[in-house]
Amino acid sequence: MANSLRVLVVEEEPGMRDGMAYSLKRAGFVTDLARSSQEALHLVRPGAYDAVVSGIKWNLPPKPGHESVLDGLQLTCRLRSISPGLPVLHILTPPAVGRPVEYPHMAQVLSVLVKPFGPESLASALWKAIRSEEHLRAEAWGDGLVLLTQDKAYTESLFRAHKATEIRANMLIESEGSDEAERLARLVHSRGQRRVTPWVIVRCGSEGADGYAAMEAQGVIESLFERADGGTIVIEDVDALSLSQQERLFRCLRNLPEQEPARTGARTLRIIATTHGSLEERVLEGTFKEELLYLLTVVPVRIPPLRERMGDLPLLAAHVAEHFARANGQASPQFAPSFLTALARHGWPGNTQELESAIKRATALAAGPLLTSRDLAWMLKPAVLDSIPPDPPERVFRGFVESRPLPARGTGHESRRDAIYADPKVPVSNVPLGSLVALPLGLSLPDLERFWLLSTLAAVEGNRTRCAQQLGVALRTVRNKLNEYRSAGFTIPPSGRDRDEE
Repeated sequence: MANSLRVLVVEEEPGMRDGMAYSLKRAGFVTDLARSSQEALHLVRPGAYDAVVSGIKWNLPPKPGHESVLDGLQLTCRLRSISPGLPVLHILTPPAVGRPVEYPHMAQVLSVLVKPFGPESLASALWKAIRSEEHLRAEAWGDGLVLLTQDKAYTESLFRAHKATEIRANMLIESEGSDEAERLARLVHSRGQRRVTPWVIVRCGSEGADGYAAMEAQGVIESLFERADGGTIVIEDVDALSLSQQERLFRCLRNLPEQEPARTGARTLRIIATTHGSLEERVLEGTFKEELLYLLTVVPVRIPPLRERMGDLPLLAAHVAEHFARANGQASPQFAPSFLTALARHGWPGNTQELESAIKRATALAAGPLLTSRDLAWMLKPAVLDSIPPDPPERVFRGFVESRPLPARGTGHESRRDAIYADPKVPVSNVPLGSLVALPLGLSLPDLERFWLLSTLAAVEGNRTRCAQQLGVALRTVRNKLNEYRSAGFTIPPSGRDRDEE
């Protein structure tokens, strides 16, 4: 029986892709197919799908000198920058079958199904991913900067944070960035039963902030707890409180269970405190009250700084770049190996906020669609920049051709005459009709024919009829050729809403 839920199946191997689609259709899902990560990104729009099943391989950790490719995790990052909270079920191969990658800890933050599996297991795992209450889930694209990680220690911290969503347990979030800590606290609040209860935040990091300067006043803390009334109260930068303020907060927390026992809200209040540094060290220094530390640290959660999880840089960078490019009507940039190396050479003292700013700046000011180390020249010292190995010429060449953005109408650049030096094996996309495309001499006629047909089809947004008219051939010829190329494994531009799709 159909359930009207629309699922995108992304898998490079044709047999596996068709098999999963058939099983899901029998389970009542409406399915679309994508043969690659890039094709999936072309299809996904906000609200277009209820879930994605991804068989794209993971590449963890990246091999030294390995060309930047869009693996399963990077695809998830970019999908969730388009559609926050989109459930993604990852199909993985056991390490014993040839994938020497340790991924069991990833099941704590991602939905995972390991091969081999039957049709019933696939449908069950997908339903579980869609209805999942096992993971923290993004509410907005910016939540990805907190949730997207492949770091083992951090995934365990996120899992611990989720486990605390349904219980009354004080939580202490240690993070160098206040923005990251607040986002995680909001996600914890939104996933539990308290999602419909009040959210109160006290900012203690600066004089004059709500609740800070007046913390000494009689009854102020108590009134804040009254406002929360069964919900969540966040005490941000608790390490900024003076000893006298800590004492008043401690007394309030210690007596909280006895306050107004007839009121359920007062008894189920959740406290989330955030700190920039280790409170244990502050206790040893004598600047933080030990009893208050014990009261707050029922569920400890630490968000590691970026310098401790450099492996997350490509994931987070892809997430930011995809969102920023789409928000500005641009083609999403690709990352050259030198760009990823440059990211890893920086210390990121500003953590994800600094990374977000850097990626947006590089994307906005880039000379082309392929970002290289030179796009981060303003951030690195000249000696560090010069020490980064240059990109392979073929990588720069391919990135330029595949990601060239379509000039916006009315900008005066629609008839731009710059030649595009194309790889004959990779038809160009996002290139308007009339563009000059240079190909090497000596191509076979079948290769030349395939390049021009697929490139023209992409330029007319998949419209088969218009493509046939543009090339001066019969529509039947275009359809026959597309079936031939599809059987050979080539990606065919989708035709959108055209009736002549097949």
